[in-house]
Amino acid sequence: MSHKVRDQEESNRQTIYLNDRTQNQFIHKKFYNHIKTSKYTWWNFVPKALILQFMRAANFYFLISTVVQCIDIISPLAPFSAVGPLILVLAVSLSREAIEDYKRHRNDDLVNEQKSFIFNNKNFTSIMWKDIQLGDIIKVNQEQILPADIMVIATNEENGTGFVETANLDGERNLKSKISHEIVNKYGREHSLIKFKGKIVCDKPNNRIHSFKGLLYLDDESKPIVLNNNNVMLRGTTLKNTEWVIGVVIYSGQDTKIMRNQGQVKHKSTHIEKKVNPIIFITLLVQLGLCLIMAILLSIFQKNTNPLENSKWNYAYLYGNSSDGLYSYEVQGTINFFTYFLLLNSLIPISLIISMEVVKLFQSSFMEYDAEMHYLEDGQVQKMKVLNTMIHEELGKIDYVFTDKVTSLQLLENLFD
Repeated sequence: MSHKVRDQEESNRQTIYLNDRTQNQFIHKKFYNHIKTSKYTWWNFVPKALILQFMRAANFYFLISTVVQCIDIISPLAPFSAVGPLILVLAVSLSREAIEDYKRHRNDDLVNEQKSFIFNNKNFTSIMWKDIQLGDIIKVNQEQILPADIMVIATNEENGTGFVETANLDGERNLKSKISHEIVNKYGREHSLIKFKGKIVCDKPNNRIHSFKGLLYLDDESKPIVLNNNNVMLRGTTLKNTEWVIGVVIYSGQDTKIMRNQGQVKHKSTHIEKKVNPIIFITLLVQLGLCLIMAILLSIFQKNTNPLENSKWNYAYLYGNSSDGLYSYEVQGTINFFTYFLLLNSLIPISLIISMEVVKLFQSSFMEYDAEMHYLEDGQVQKMKVLNTMIHEELGKIDYVFTDKVTSLQLLENLFD
């Protein structure tokens, strides 16, 4: 094997020391189990949210109109008539973004502050999920969700077998079996975990939920132990038909498989917004065309009625004045173009955007307080949570149905019955 290939393989691997926080903190930059699904922080909310808002065609149009209307030479209207509505639109949009992101922060806190059990070289003690670190030995009981990606050390079964439900990962309800390596399984008793020392050399964090390769080097064993995906339980899966499982954390926080597959929170557009944007663009082209035609006609009229050339006509109020007298026809034509642009900006009403934002806020509130949308969890009634008001009108829409031949025939029979 060449040095280049060997270096590339080593760069794609990471080393985790078993139950040794000091060593893992020294090696790894991200070793905590804290997760974050929110888009903003307190210091980047305003600039980031404003950039996101002006990426929308309508808001960018109104921004250009506001800037043009603030130029005294061009604008026949008061600047506040454009600035006021734009500020109102942005205030509604930013308020909605702030409320949504606050809910994400609250959900992140609820998840990060859940309790788990960690081995402290004597026994298992309670700890919050966010404080779990790489290399920690944790214990998860039946029906609990795994707080991190772990390599299975032992379960309540003598052969080290455990079962998990992976619905949160791949949508499948059938249980998947995981098993501890036969050599590792002997460390499953709590008093033996003190001797569980060594390191794991495995793949760097990635989003491949069905793939894992690693080597376990135990201080008490002379040969490395080969690990694969059957020896790993992932964060987000639920322990089923197994009283407890003990494992060592191999990926934590944002580096877990489920978080790597989630990626960054992206701006999503609905069908309504995708239909509105082309309409706004076409309306803008019509508006620009009308402005160009009227600016040309007014320039021709001004040229034929110039008071300096023909004293019979005196329409001085139609002309712009510079320090040297009248503007040139080219400059005056340009000014006329932008003046008509402002006079015709009602072709794209700003009230449309305000109405859409307000309707989305009210719709999301109705959905959260709708009693038919409530559900039971641990014997308590829980309200539905709307984390993104941009796309709630997409709920219930079906674009594709994947099915087999038998189901298709049954659907057709029910359709024509």
